[in-house]
Amino acid sequence: MVRLGDVTLNQNSNEGAGIYIRDVLIAPDGASATIELRRLKTAAPGESQFLKVKQLPNILCPVKALGRCIKGVDSTDTHLFSVTTNNKFVPLTKYRVKKCLSEVWQSNGYSGLLGHSFRVGGAPFLNALGVPINQICLVGRWSLSCYKLYSQTYLSEELDSSLKLLGRLDLQWKLMRA
Repeated sequence: MVRLGDVTLNQNSNEGAGIYIRDVLIAPDGASATIELRRLKTAAPGESQFLKVKQLPNILCPVKALGRCIKGVDSTDTHLFSVTTNNKFVPLTKYRVKKCLSEVWQSNGYSGLLGHSFRVGGAPFLNALGVPINQICLVGRWSLSCYKLYSQTYLSEELDSSLKLLGRLDLQWKLMRA
């Protein structure tokens, strides 16, 4: 539940959090990864926060995704989230990511979705899965009062639908790897 602005650069600027290859540490067994997040909205000046992600048994595995981003990059001074243009790594900006996501969502009939929708939607989903609110606040870097602003009741049908979708992703991943 990271803010898009925490992992991308501001447009036309080298300012912004951004994550460099050197900020990512993948555990030797590949079961988890730790990302150092710098210059965050919620951090004190000069303070870093650390995001730990765990392996998932499907194509959404954040550890494997980080490994794919790092693979083939020669310099640890390269931004983790970059695209190659004219044989040069160009860091993704918040504007470019939002524009691309908006185009994809709209072309698939989903209008009105924003990056913030996933951050806000993740909190009630985790709560519906039984994750304690204090843990959700820790992951989202929210105070309890801030969490309550976003808190929504997850309907049992929505939870069932989400869990079925995750189950299908797990199955597809197993079939692809077989």
